[in-house]
Parts: sequence; structure tokens; C-alpha cells
Amino acid sequence: MTKDKELRKIYPVNKRTNAYVIKVSVKSYNDIFNEWDDSIIEKRDLNPSLREYLEECSEEIPLKNKIEIYVTIHEKKSKNKEKYVRDGFKNYFKFFQYFVKKDYKTHRAKAINSCINGSLMLLLATLGEQFSEVLPLKLLIEGIFVGGWVLLWQTFEILFFEASKIKKELNTYERFSKSKIIFGYRKPIIVD
Repeated sequence: MTKDKELRKIYPVNKRTNAYVIKVSVKSYNDIFNEWDDSIIEKRDLNPSLREYLEECSEEIPLKNKIEIYVTIHEKKSKNKEKYVRDGFKNYFKFFQYFVKKDYKTHRAKAINSCINGSLMLLLATLGEQFSEVLPLKLLIEGIFVGGWVLLWQTFEILFFEASKIKKELNTYERFSKSKIIFGYRKPIIVD
């Protein structure tokens, strides 16, 4: 059985958009957002449990596929609240995209710095080899060689390993910020 068929058993696919649908059910619109965040709805943080759930679902669905979030609410329908929720989702994930991009720039600057310093250390060690007749100086030169190679390795680690993690995270947040949010309603739950 292919991975796509397995995923379709877990996540339904909207036949019109060919997007995987992540289903969420909450009692009210406010349950979508963090109860401790008192900002206006468009700027509030998502409920941490909801965010974790969405991220886990997103990891299972390949990034090349679109997703839609189907929210079932046990509250009376409100077009205004739907708009606020959509705006809140978009703003929340755009906010994270901004910080991931900023983090990527910091990592790239660190990689360039490591590359320059590592290259300079290797050049210095290569030039110093011809003068290393004395044992303490030989040890110092070897230490500079090792330091240079460590810094060059750090450059490759940042550029290839860490950058791919950051890119995946950025793509995940971008997919969420572009995902369609669909609302469904059930009768409000009445507790005596």
C-alpha cells in the first residue's frame, strides 16, 4: 500500500482542491486560541494543544501537498468570528515565518564567519608549518589546523544540515498560513 493511500485513510482529501483535510473540533471560537493571551483575536496565539496537533498532522502529510483545516464548532455560526479566526491563523503563522527567516539569516552569517575564520586558520597553519622546528610551536600549529578544520566543518553543518531543518520549518509555516479554513457547526453543548 502506498503512503498516499495510507494517508487518505487517516486524512480525507477534498476532491475539488486535492488538499488533505485536518479535522479539529472545539466548543467555541475562543478555544482555538490560547486562553492566557488577552490580545485581540487577530493577534492571539493559537491554543498550544491545537498548534501541536496541527504540526504533528502536518509532519505526516508531505509538504508538497496542500492542507485544509476543517473546524467543527459547537457554537452558533458567526461570520465575523470566522473572519477573525482566519485572520488569526494567518497572522500567527506569518509571525513564525518572520522569525524563522530571521533565524536563517543569523545562521547564514554564522556560517560565513566560520568559513572565513576556518580558512584563515588553515592558511596561518600552512604558512607556520615551515617555521615549526620547536615542539611547542609544532603543537600550536597542529592546534590551529584542527581549529581551522572544525570551523570549516561547522560551516558545512550550518549550511547543509541546519539550513534544511529551517527551510522545512519555514515551508510548514507557509503552508499553514496559506491553508484554507473551513467551518462546520453542531448544536451547542448544553451542560446543566
